[in-house]
Amino acid sequence: MKTDVMYILNQALVITMLFITGLAFERMVEEVTIRLQNIRYSSKLVKLAKGSVKRSMWRLMLAYPTGLALWGVMGFILLVFKIPFGRVTMFLSYMLIFSILGYFYLDTKKNFNFEKTRFKHQLITAFVVFLLALICCSGLFRISISNDSYYYYSLYPQTLAIEGGYIRSFDVFLTDVGQISAIIGTLPWFFGFEETVGIQLFLSFNLVGLYCLGVYEMGFMRMPGKADIGIGKRRITNAISVLSSLMLMAASPFFVLTRWILANAYFMTYFFIAFLLTIKLAEKEYVTGRRDRVLLTIYIATLSMLRMEGGMFACLLVLCACSLDLSDRILLQNYVLPVALTQILYYSAVYLELRVDPLYSFLSLTNVFIMLAVLAAVAVYIRFFRGKRLLTIQKHYTWVLLGGLALGNLVIAVISPERYMGNLGFFVQNIVHQNGWGPFGVLIPAALLLLPVGLDLREEIEFPVLFTLGYVLFTVALCWARNGTLRVGIGDSGNRVLMQIAPFVIYTLTGLLIERSNGKQEQQ
Repeated sequence: MKTDVMYILNQALVITMLFITGLAFERMVEEVTIRLQNIRYSSKLVKLAKGSVKRSMWRLMLAYPTGLALWGVMGFILLVFKIPFGRVTMFLSYMLIFSILGYFYLDTKKNFNFEKTRFKHQLITAFVVFLLALICCSGLFRISISNDSYYYYSLYPQTLAIEGGYIRSFDVFLTDVGQISAIIGTLPWFFGFEETVGIQLFLSFNLVGLYCLGVYEMGFMRMPGKADIGIGKRRITNAISVLSSLMLMAASPFFVLTRWILANAYFMTYFFIAFLLTIKLAEKEYVTGRRDRVLLTIYIATLSMLRMEGGMFACLLVLCACSLDLSDRILLQNYVLPVALTQILYYSAVYLELRVDPLYSFLSLTNVFIMLAVLAAVAVYIRFFRGKRLLTIQKHYTWVLLGGLALGNLVIAVISPERYMGNLGFFVQNIVHQNGWGPFGVLIPAALLLLPVGLDLREEIEFPVLFTLGYVLFTVALCWARNGTLRVGIGDSGNRVLMQIAPFVIYTLTGLLIERSNGKQEQQ
């Protein structure tokens, strides 16, 4: 019993330290980048976007994901560069990062004063986080585990912690596991507890908080003036964001993935965070723009290595983001570059350095070349074509992108009809038989029918709608890369990848409902 209590306390303390680390990193990056922006931009441009939630709320909600992402990315860098991976080297890595940030941070604070009030608030915040972490680690919430949970995200991380580096005999663990997910799984073996249950649950509740903030900002910006019923605009927006968040929590795919000890919950969370920050960057929120770019770079790097298909989905996000008012420089530096670096370093370590040749693997050499080719094509498009050539086609970019994804599915269906139609049939069967979908499965075909309703073919598609439709088409096409077809069952990887769409669907439908209700009010 004493051991169980110590496991709970140790895990809660690790969660709290990750939160504090992320909060400190965000704060220091924000102060330094605001100083740089004040030098580069006029004061008129340094502003918050209309309807934006206070920066402190975003900072708090992003703190834990940032702290967890830092651990994953730094561990990944140590492993691929053959630097011993352990507590000491990770601590030194943290010291190096915060020393560099601290130098610039103190330089921006020429009259640096210790603020007792702020320090007191931060202590209270850390204590609250610790209490919430205790609840997540206590075992009050039911969880699910499987063979993959044990072998890929418990046994393999334990081996990494013991060996302190990659070795060739890891075999399929190197070619079938998202390496940053495995690195997150090393936390128990470094800090004296056994599972990552609390770490994953805390991140899942964190996702709900971020979702609520994202819906609030979207609602506030899309809802003009005050409602006719006399309730303030902020109150209505608060109500909408809370109701939408409750819908997300009640959705069967969200419930299943956040309680199942696998990489899907991490992937869904960081994908949605990158999705939200992309929207915020396009809104030209100059005060936090550069901070968000730094965080986005870390999140994209994390996303690309959380699951084997992470790099491909990151490319999908980049292509959808090309429809927004984002500069080529941001798209290349903060989206394409982190994906390229993580993928190339990973492939080099596995195939050039270790020369791994597993009996079976998702990451075949063919898939490696496809991934690099797609990444290169995206970079070439942004650098040489976006806004420069084929302008007539690019006027209808969103429709062209969706058409291209649909055409890609058609080509795959022609090349490999048995596998493609088999996969499509299994997707349908999993949804119909409610394998992890529950009633939410009805929402997917309904959403696919409702999203295009009211769209003007002469106008571009909004980013959330584009991304949601693109996600479905991309997922169905990507499953072709697997050896063999999918299967009927809640545990099928393709089924779980499609289930990750839950927050995107509910967010998009919420935005469309707000927009169309406003349109009806204006007509009246």
